[in-house]
Amino acid sequence: MALEALAQQHLANIQHQGVQWFTDSQVAVALLKGLKGAGESLQEVKAIYSILMAHDMEMDWQWLPRTDQIMELADAFSKETDAGDIILSPSTVKYICAHPLTGGGGRKWGEPSLDVFGGTAPDAYQADIFYTKYACPGTSGINAFGRPWNVPNSKGWQLAWGFPPPSALVAQAIAYLRDRPCHAILISPAVVRPWSALLQELRILDTLPSPFRDNLFRVGSRAPVDWLRSKPQWWLRAYRIGPPATSKIKEYANLQPGLRILDLCGGVGTALLAALQAGLQIQRYCLVEISATARSMALHMRKQLLQQYPGQLSQEALTLALAGKVMIPLARGSAPGGSEGAVKFC
Repeated sequence: MALEALAQQHLANIQHQGVQWFTDSQVAVALLKGLKGAGESLQEVKAIYSILMAHDMEMDWQWLPRTDQIMELADAFSKETDAGDIILSPSTVKYICAHPLTGGGGRKWGEPSLDVFGGTAPDAYQADIFYTKYACPGTSGINAFGRPWNVPNSKGWQLAWGFPPPSALVAQAIAYLRDRPCHAILISPAVVRPWSALLQELRILDTLPSPFRDNLFRVGSRAPVDWLRSKPQWWLRAYRIGPPATSKIKEYANLQPGLRILDLCGGVGTALLAALQAGLQIQRYCLVEISATARSMALHMRKQLLQQYPGQLSQEALTLALAGKVMIPLARGSAPGGSEGAVKFC
């Protein structure tokens, strides 16, 4: 009931107040003002006045023609569809969350702490914390792309669940995870689309296909009309996504006082930047790059990194190799294995 939802969401603003209610139904106005009705109509009138008395509210019922601007706006909103009003079956969600993580040492994909594309229905979200397209009871916010996804639950576990509308927002969700990495489960159509290339920019820990079956998902009341008439048939794929891996670099750094990196065809030196951002000390960094443009960019980046990370990087630790046949000393004359010498590149 709309009045009940209004009382739940905006009680502080309407309690002990008078509220105007506009409707295009003259019959409804007559029943509500006359406290009358028959059968189910009478029960609805009784329920409405029970809410009003519980919150000390006065209601002014007003009839407006459908051509009135207020009613046209309300009518347009009531007919707005939501391509994201689709809900995976509970068995599918349970199967995905309980699936063993490949290479995870017995760990499972995990229970989500946040549903970033939750629905307004009571069973349309997969975590106690959820975002929705429209304001509704229990939502933690609207517009998922303007809010954080690395939200932990009460136990400190953080895993975002994202099932964006298959016909929209998938590319935007992938771009969000690329720019603001976190642990997440992303559900998307198992088809090639322009956004498919963006998936390669994410750190995908595991994937799980989900072929179409009749009970794979259901569509909600706000779904597009053609979906309500005939449910679409999609093959979906689940992606278990993690943040960029820096743990292996840190494990190696603990073995010696400073990293020694030989970056072959290293472009502009992104490996160096990643190591510095991970808080690592650089003992020696050698960049080998045949492209003059990339070398020029690397030189520019090197100057910036020397200023940004003075405690982790020094001028003496950097070597830039040019094109052709060159001899590059490693770690002040020592090869990574500890033997003296140099490496030749042709």
